[in-house]
Amino acid sequence: MHPSPETPTHLVVHYHRPNHHYHSWTLTLPNATYAQPVQNALTSYGALFRIPFPLPASVTLHPTHPKLVDAPPRQCDLTSLTAVHRELHVFLLEAHPQAVRSPSLFQTHPNPRLFAISVPDPHAWLIVYARDTKRDVFPASAHYRQRNHPALFLLDTSTLARQIRLTIQHHYHRPAPATAQLSYPAFRAPYPKHVMLSAHPLKAQQTDQDLFAAITTQALQCRFLSRQVQGPTVLDSPLIRTPKYKHLVLFYYRLDRSTPIVSLTVSASVKLEAVPLPSSYHTSKAFTIDISALPESHSSHSQLSITPVRSNSGVVIHENKLTWRPSLGLRVIYAQSFPHLLTPAQTDLTLVYHRYDSEWSDWELHVWSKPQDGYPAVSAKLTPTRPVKPGQVVFHLVGYVFPYQAQVFVEPVRMALHPGHATTDEFGITVVGEPYRDACRRDVIRKWTSAQPPSQVIHLVQGDSRIYAHPPDPDTFNAQRRFRLRYRRFLPSDYEGWDLWTWDQTDPESHRIPLTPVAETRDWADFVVDRADYGSGKIISILPRRGGDAWLEQDEFVRQWSLSMLESLDTSIVKHHEPLKQRADDHDDLPTFLITQETKLVLRHLDDARTMLDAYVDSDNSIVVSAPVPLQWLMPPQLTQSQPNEDMVIKIAQRPVQGLLDVGKEADDIEGKSLRFLKAKQVTPIKTGYVFDKSVAHFEEDFLVENVVVSVPGFVSVALHWETHENEDKYLYEGSLGWEYSSAKCIFRCFAPIASLVSVVLYDEPTGDAGRTVVPMRRIPQGCWKVTIIEDLKGRYYKLLAEGGNKRLFPGVEVIDPYSRCNTGHTGRGLVYGIDSTEVYPRPNVKPSAAIVYELHIRDITIDKCSGIRQRGKFLGLTERGTGLPNKVSKSESKVLTQWPQERMRGVNDEFSLLDKFSTGLDHIVQMGVTAVQIMPIQDFDNDESDDGSYRWGYMPVHFNSPDGWYASSTHTVARVVEFKHLVSALHKAGLKVIMDVVYNHTAEDSNELNLDARFSFNGLAPRYYYRTCGNTPIAHTGDRTCGVREHPKPHCGECYSNGSGCGNEFRSESPMGRKFIIDSLKFWAMEYGVDGFRFDLLGLIDLETIHRAATELKSIHPHILVYGEPWIGGLSPIKITDKGSQRSKGFGVFNDTFRNAVRGSPFDTEETFIMDGGRLPEVKGGIIGSVDLFTDSPLESLNYVECHDNRTLWDHLTYYTRSRTDNIKFNEEDLRRMHRLAAVLVLTSQGVPFIQAGQEMCRTKFDDENSYESSDEINMIRWMTKLNEWSTVQYYRGLILLRRSHPEIFCLETADEIHKKVAFYEDCGLCVPERCIAYRIKGNPERLFRQLQEEEPDVDRDFHREESLRWSEVVVLLNATPLHVTFELPGRKTDTLWMQTVDSSAAGTRIIQGPHVGSVTVSGRSAAVLRRASPTEQEVGQLEMRLSSISDAYSSFHGDDPLTRYTVGLDPRPTVEDVSQRNDLISQRLEFDRRRSVNPSQATQDSDMITE
Repeated sequence: MHPSPETPTHLVVHYHRPNHHYHSWTLTLPNATYAQPVQNALTSYGALFRIPFPLPASVTLHPTHPKLVDAPPRQCDLTSLTAVHRELHVFLLEAHPQAVRSPSLFQTHPNPRLFAISVPDPHAWLIVYARDTKRDVFPASAHYRQRNHPALFLLDTSTLARQIRLTIQHHYHRPAPATAQLSYPAFRAPYPKHVMLSAHPLKAQQTDQDLFAAITTQALQCRFLSRQVQGPTVLDSPLIRTPKYKHLVLFYYRLDRSTPIVSLTVSASVKLEAVPLPSSYHTSKAFTIDISALPESHSSHSQLSITPVRSNSGVVIHENKLTWRPSLGLRVIYAQSFPHLLTPAQTDLTLVYHRYDSEWSDWELHVWSKPQDGYPAVSAKLTPTRPVKPGQVVFHLVGYVFPYQAQVFVEPVRMALHPGHATTDEFGITVVGEPYRDACRRDVIRKWTSAQPPSQVIHLVQGDSRIYAHPPDPDTFNAQRRFRLRYRRFLPSDYEGWDLWTWDQTDPESHRIPLTPVAETRDWADFVVDRADYGSGKIISILPRRGGDAWLEQDEFVRQWSLSMLESLDTSIVKHHEPLKQRADDHDDLPTFLITQETKLVLRHLDDARTMLDAYVDSDNSIVVSAPVPLQWLMPPQLTQSQPNEDMVIKIAQRPVQGLLDVGKEADDIEGKSLRFLKAKQVTPIKTGYVFDKSVAHFEEDFLVENVVVSVPGFVSVALHWETHENEDKYLYEGSLGWEYSSAKCIFRCFAPIASLVSVVLYDEPTGDAGRTVVPMRRIPQGCWKVTIIEDLKGRYYKLLAEGGNKRLFPGVEVIDPYSRCNTGHTGRGLVYGIDSTEVYPRPNVKPSAAIVYELHIRDITIDKCSGIRQRGKFLGLTERGTGLPNKVSKSESKVLTQWPQERMRGVNDEFSLLDKFSTGLDHIVQMGVTAVQIMPIQDFDNDESDDGSYRWGYMPVHFNSPDGWYASSTHTVARVVEFKHLVSALHKAGLKVIMDVVYNHTAEDSNELNLDARFSFNGLAPRYYYRTCGNTPIAHTGDRTCGVREHPKPHCGECYSNGSGCGNEFRSESPMGRKFIIDSLKFWAMEYGVDGFRFDLLGLIDLETIHRAATELKSIHPHILVYGEPWIGGLSPIKITDKGSQRSKGFGVFNDTFRNAVRGSPFDTEETFIMDGGRLPEVKGGIIGSVDLFTDSPLESLNYVECHDNRTLWDHLTYYTRSRTDNIKFNEEDLRRMHRLAAVLVLTSQGVPFIQAGQEMCRTKFDDENSYESSDEINMIRWMTKLNEWSTVQYYRGLILLRRSHPEIFCLETADEIHKKVAFYEDCGLCVPERCIAYRIKGNPERLFRQLQEEEPDVDRDFHREESLRWSEVVVLLNATPLHVTFELPGRKTDTLWMQTVDSSAAGTRIIQGPHVGSVTVSGRSAAVLRRASPTEQEVGQLEMRLSSISDAYSSFHGDDPLTRYTVGLDPRPTVEDVSQRNDLISQRLEFDRRRSVNPSQATQDSDMITE
């Protein structure tokens, strides 16, 4: 068809979907072309497509969507359509296969699908309730209908229930919304007559209600219809209009969202009945009460008592009885939690929002309350009903009841896409908002108390957090809309390309607004800020930049303008020059504010800078004088502005000059000594540095800077001060903190950067106020404070008190000094104990490679009553020697239980070189042969030191430099210090290194800063500084935000504590003073107590730089100090954790959980393991060689273990694994014990640092308690009687330790190169390995062993030592994880190499327990074997022995009873003449036997028998 004057020009396609969702729907036309819906063209029927001609006579119309599917394409014959105003109209219906000329043709009988609804009120819309759903229906034609025409709606019953309810809502006023209960297909009432509504199936022939004509009229009236009118998305209450003066209507609201009431009980002077109304909801119900029979008077007879009754699981519940009086009116509300009835005036509010904006699209009002008294939160989202006039819009809060006394919050929000962020709608379509245009805007939050609004009409003013009962004064309101910003740079004419990048600080989600200059001069550029462009405009952030979006350059600081600056603005503005160019509109009458380059201040005018001179100490011989503007700008004109330094006066006054600015004195008026500087240098245009001769002014920490005054012409004089930083991480004090004692004086120092005053509070006693004295400290450099008290304070107690204007410093809260060395409990006081003269025995000379770590808890190892320890549970208990099991145990049993002769432990005093079956405590540890004791935390932790019945591991530390008094004999004296030194000394004297388990990753301070009972030290002096929060660590190493309260792009709240420890906080080790504290503390323990090593709990939370520096400084104290820790964390942390591999060549080690999990299994699941299944061979083999091919540079960086205090013990773990298996393999107790020993072999023969827990050698059990940190002594203590029951296993562990200590050249290699040269697995040597087994060889170092033996036993014969060293030239370790006996090949089969076995399934040590073996050896199931290569002497003798054996019996070995044999194996010193003759005869006979066998085998057999006889 082609257009002509009479033919149509467009085809208009109307498309209806029952859910009214038309986003991303298009119309496919012939030739695969697409038609988009007319923008915002939603008629009462649906979406509208307008397609221009020419078109063929018949077209195919197919609604399409990227993800959804409609019915097949519809065929449309255009010749059958009649043009209306030169347009053809055709209608499509979702899921209907036809295209029709009128929607009435879609109807089927007897159940029509489409219904027309007509409402006389042209400003109404419908809310349709069907089942549990709600839908708003709007007449899109409302803007184009004549005033008296009814609103027209279309209902599609395909998505509705059989029973629906319709509620009529209104735009401009708030009468009681009318509700109708309707049924279709007929849509016949019952519904009240006053509901002005007609509903009927869509008919083809209608007059004034013809849908087709109405929709056509809509399409013609506006080709591009405006957007759909928005209604409230939160359901209003079903209020019912009642007859006048006859009925009381009561609405009941349940705030706990539980079962609604079923009836009302009404008590009155006459009999009345409450009749429920038909509309009800889950949490509310309406009742009507005919009160026409009540007396007209206002006496008590006209009152009602109303009691709701509900049923819950068959139980009848009567709620509170409330009273109605006529003065309350005929519509009241019974709201749960309220002690009285409410009126609509208390709940139904009108909120008028005033802002500098006339565009109200997308604005909403968010109203909510927080949970209150057990009632859940209530929230509502309101849309505007109508603009009152420009700058004002009305919201109606109707039918919402908030809990009694709850705070109701309201926030205006403009809902739109986030800037530049992609969002997905309900159809899965991605939509991207235009950056900085479609951003969400928010105004400030206001609040009032529930049911107590200031009036029924509340006024909200943009940027004002208060609520008002009256509208704001228009003049004042409009005067605060715009202001001018004047930007000045240091160089004139330097404004080309500069603009201001601005945003709403209180509404960070708002779009960024670039401002271009409205006027420029040689000296400045002016910008106009319109607060209407911002969410609240209360605080506006300003950042000057050059180059626009290219960001070629930006100023250093972000400035913040505040609305409060307008309220107190002096209208006199300093004017210097007229602008060179200015736009058409004049801004001279606007308030003006000044910002200058490199200054973060916003000034009202330039003269404000005269009172902002600043002078601070920059180094020990220089100061810096600065102002917000260059000094020359404000100096008197008669002075030489190019030489301002000549007119500066710096003088030391005779007393502090605080208050100088108040009295207005100049430096010349101050009595004192003038300071002459050597030179001046300009640091920046607003900062000048002055250097002094140190003989004139040496600014060390005792220099009284507060007595120095600085005066510059044109500025108010100022007192000198130490430099302060807004960024607290710029502080780093290099000196010592805590107290320094001498009998004449005591010096205290502490770090408190934000405090205005810090005091030392002294006490005479550990408790009470006796002798309380408050001594103020003075500020010194780097955020620290210091005071020197000229008095002998030995024996005095003290705390610190930091005060100031910062809200995080709570007044009057005294805390213990973090550097305190002796406390009286974690909530007690610090003790100045003077100089402690307790001597600590020198460190044992144990290299890190020789360390065998034995982990213990002071209480666990000493608390058992059978231990024989007197001071059980205390430091001194572990110093006691000669302790043992009680006498009632017969010591003769020792011989019965001993399975093989003991060997003496080299390097241990002869008294303790043998293992006593009855020894306990320290004696047992020494006799076991371990070389290092790791003590679980003893730093002051969160516990009651006086409660001996409680139990703690100690992993909630409070004060890191004081031992915990729980282990001391006295909690209020210096006993904890002295007694821990005695313990360290005793362990040193016994040849043991002392390793402290330290917990620097977190503290017991509560992240809830209002819990002052848990404010112990750090947060009391430097709140939040020592902990990772979203304020000091806003972005995690992954790039994610750390604030859990505010979403991007809001600023971080600063109150979110990171919790990678799982204990509430993380110590911020990367902070300068936090790092200093950790290193200072470690060095203190190493130097004051002689501690030999540190095990870091959750080492992953200590940043790599800190732990590396700590290890370096500790090794400078002593090179053998050990540093290692757990390379994991207990939660999510913002830092890159110090994990396995981070420690490479950094001087510290890590626990090898990869090896642990492979050997025995993870603590958290029941996966395949080596000792149980023979699995995970690559991981086990990697651990055997110290993980040098995995994550270490040296085996000394790997702590090899299968048991520690965490999780289950090895015995409990094996028990748990075996009972958790799903296969049919059964394990008995002997199997568990064999696996236990096999694990011990792996730990104590692998390269690296072996680690065992106290009691592991006794198959210790904690009765399946996998986390016994606060369990009782019954669970945690070492049960020393178990040593008797597990005596063979104890000996086995000791034998393995003896083997390792005796041959460090084999089992304690120190470098990866040594391991690669000396350790070789069978597979790499061409030797066969049985399935699920491991075998490897280690080359020895006889020369090194010989030198070691000579040093240890210089009196022993050198040849004996030479022979002993040659016996350990090579070792093979064979590991059989299968339950069966397995035969392993031995190296040197072809050369008949002999191997001597020193370890099997039941015995371990350095002595031969089996052998010699040649070619192969059999290893029993679930066990290990260690064999050494025979020395040349042993090889010669052994081979001769085997030959002689063959001569004695051709087919069996000899018994060794003849003299020659005794000589050959070394039992007789030398042979006799008969021995030599007999030997020669035997050799001759053997040779003859071999000759005959080669000729005649049968004859050789007879000869063999003859020889044997």
